[in-house]
Amino acid sequence: MSNNSVIHSNEFKLAVFLKIKQLRRNELTTLTYTHIIKVLHFLKWKKMPPQSIHLAIHDVFDLSIGEIVATLHMLALIDGTQMEENAIEECWRKIND
Repeated sequence: MSNNSVIHSNEFKLAVFLKIKQLRRNELTTLTYTHIIKVLHFLKWKKMPPQSIHLAIHDVFDLSIGEIVATLHMLALIDGTQMEENAIEECWRKIND
């Protein structure tokens, strides 16, 4: 089964939503499906994507709060360094308005 079909399977989506529900109940109230997918791609699947639904679901439930927060923080820093100066200034203007 290809990585793309694993991610789009109903079983995988259910596992991600259950993990999100668990994490929102504990500490990460604003966590989204997209966040989990980004973390999985960056942290777990960068070198080797899952070859089965079983392995993908295991990776989802294996994520810790610390791993998620650290990875999202790192991805935000990477995105911030790639922003153009005008985009950063516009973002600051929106924050200060």
